[in-house]
Amino acid sequence: MISTANINSKTIFGKTNVANLKQYVREMNADALVFGVDILSPYQHHYYRECLNIEVYDRFSIVLKIFRERASTKETKLQLSLAEIQYVRKNLHKMKECDFSQFTIASSFGGGFDTFYQIKKKLIQEQESKLNTLLEKVELNNQLNKHHRLRMQIPSVAIIGYTNCGKTSLIKSLTHDSKLKPEDKLFATLNVSTHQVNLPSNLKVLLIDTIGFITEIPTALIHSFRSTLSEISSADMLVHVTDCSHPDYKQQIETVHKTLRDLEVPEKLISTMLEVHNKVDKLGPDIKLENEDCLLISATERIGLDELKQSIEKGVINNTDRLTFDIRVPNGGEQYQWLYREVSVVECNADERDGNYIVMKVIITKSQLGKFMKHFRRSLRAS
Repeated sequence: MISTANINSKTIFGKTNVANLKQYVREMNADALVFGVDILSPYQHHYYRECLNIEVYDRFSIVLKIFRERASTKETKLQLSLAEIQYVRKNLHKMKECDFSQFTIASSFGGGFDTFYQIKKKLIQEQESKLNTLLEKVELNNQLNKHHRLRMQIPSVAIIGYTNCGKTSLIKSLTHDSKLKPEDKLFATLNVSTHQVNLPSNLKVLLIDTIGFITEIPTALIHSFRSTLSEISSADMLVHVTDCSHPDYKQQIETVHKTLRDLEVPEKLISTMLEVHNKVDKLGPDIKLENEDCLLISATERIGLDELKQSIEKGVINNTDRLTFDIRVPNGGEQYQWLYREVSVVECNADERDGNYIVMKVIITKSQLGKFMKHFRRSLRAS
């Protein structure tokens, strides 16, 4: 590793360090060089490609490369293209310093002239506008699906965490969804997906699989994946999954928390977030975790999942202001059927005073309770 005092200088390093770097690349027979900075300037990128005769990457281009290999849906491909536009724009901005950007080209038969930089900027703006229009259509469909969920009053839980922490494996274990195919690699999940699970009280919730975070990921890249951010911010609860077997898990936790703050996720969601340490089966017998408030689980070995479901249920009920109480209704009647169809029924017990009635313990929202009372007002008075 070679440090520098000025990342904005033309060659980043002095002559001695450049020579040492060139020697190191030759000895290692390297095929590529990655700089630990967000974005290299066009000059820096060109200089080191010519100097070292190998591929040169910055953090942004590495993440883009990984994303490009993982993108599979129309939405993620559009989001990726938009992120690439952000990358090109940042490099284009630095082209003002280059001499060739001052050359002018006739922009119309009227005699007007634009610089090379201005023409490229216009083309980028046009392409970005087209991508935003296409993405808005996809996101409109997502919003319709989200509104449907809201009408059905099914609470949502966003599963978040550092990339490759085991989010998809956890969702598969909780839902028993055989279609999910967890992969042991960075950014295996790029598109948002929802999966229904029944909690201990029979409360139905949707688990949202989200894109993983990474240390110092360029903010512009994260903001291009707007649907993921929207799902996180509009969820009823967050579950933060950590790979506690990773040597840098503490730093990864800090990265996730910082990213949530940077993205202005509502404070209520952050303060009520459930912290979960995954992959405890990979810990050695002498390893002790410092944070005792975290739930310890193993998604693949199904360790601690019952306790996790209970904790999710408690958090969802608190965050959504749901009510839990008993309702006495005729056994098998219209009220009984309505409750089973519309709300979460925890248990049913025969009424000790009258065998024709049953006491149903339910979890119900205030709006659902209002509908029930309005629809069955007369029969409730009669009973």
